[in-house]
Amino acid sequence: SIFLLSRLLVPRALLLIARTGSKEHLTLFVILIILGTGWVSQSLGLSLAMGAFIAGLIISDSEYTHQIILDILPLRDYFVSIFFISIGMLLNIHYFLKDALWYLELASAVVAVKALATFVACWISRSPYRISMIVGIRLAQVGEFSLMIADTALNQGLFPQEMYQSFLIISILSIMVAPICIRFSTRV
Repeated sequence: SIFLLSRLLVPRALLLIARTGSKEHLTLFVILIILGTGWVSQSLGLSLAMGAFIAGLIISDSEYTHQIILDILPLRDYFVSIFFISIGMLLNIHYFLKDALWYLELASAVVAVKALATFVACWISRSPYRISMIVGIRLAQVGEFSLMIADTALNQGLFPQEMYQSFLIISILSIMVAPICIRFSTRV
């Protein structure tokens, strides 16, 4: 069904809407695709975020990708804010306060190991040492996609609630450090 949407229905619908010449209609249609795909994926037992990811794949395959990016770009900060607020709302602060130092140590270890692994992967692929170091530092945080996977694992009963909260705490702490890492990566 994803193939059918991305190859047949969405491109034709985007063409019809683009012919109207209204940027607002195109933007609203793209948001409708994202929300609709998210709703369908949640109905099927996947996460809402997974549906939005699939919608991104569908939209990126259209010939209007560049126009859509230009139209959606001003809304990016709003969507990012909503995403991080919703992630923060999932956090049970009592888990963190119970053993804050342990979580800070774990988050530091995750950031260090991920930075090292990313550095090594870049270096093995023959990137220059400096570039490998910068990439390793800039990608040291836990990625947002892993939060979607953890949410799916929780919903499927693969993660107990306490483990999910620990993962969430470590992820949020690593994401909070990311802007600092990015800012100082070229100086290091």
